[in-house]
Amino acid sequence: MTRSLSTLILFAVCLVCPVQTLQAAVPATNLAGLNSHPGEYRVALVIGNSTYPQAPLVSPAKDARDMTEELQKVGFH
Repeated sequence: MTRSLSTLILFAVCLVCPVQTLQAAVPATNLAGLNSHPGEYRVALVIGNSTYPQAPLVSPAKDARDMTEELQKVGFH
C-alpha cells in the first residue's frame, strides 16, 4: 500500500469516527417545530454529489431527494 493511500485511509477514518459518535449521542431532531413564520419565504439548496473520483458515493441523489422532502415539510421551497 502506498504512503498516500495509507494517509487517505487514515484521514477518512478520523473523519468518520467522530461523526458516528455524535450520531449516537445526539437524538434525532424533530423538524416539525421548525415551521416558517407566516409570510416568510425560505429557500434551501440541496446538492447530491456522487462524482468524487476516489470515493464515489452510493446514493446521494436519493439522500438529496429525501432531504428536500423533509425541508419542504417545514416550509422551505
